[in-house]
Amino acid sequence: MKGYRIPLYLKLNRAVMRPVFRLIFHILGRVKMTGRENVPFGTPYVIAMNHISIFDPPLLGAFWPEQPEIIGAADVFEKKGQGPILRLYGVIPVHRGDYDRRGPQPA
Repeated sequence: MKGYRIPLYLKLNRAVMRPVFRLIFHILGRVKMTGRENVPFGTPYVIAMNHISIFDPPLLGAFWPEQPEIIGAADVFEKKGQGPILRLYGVIPVHRGDYDRRGPQPA
């Protein structure tokens, strides 16, 4: 089985989206990051985030030191403003309560 590869169009989308979102967040408020020294750069790990606002996930995605793969609730993809942004970044939809028995899919 081949390793997971991010398609080129998603790499390009993310290369544009992350700085744009950083700029937006810097305009909207003061952003201060602490704890970067605790990120295990270059090794696999899981970021488990419990958020209280729709702004929290894009904030994490924009400012995380590495480019994270993001999963999100499938129902959010149906929302007008959020769905297109999630698809542009390549967020992986998760159907809560359902099982994915297909296994890994080729890129």
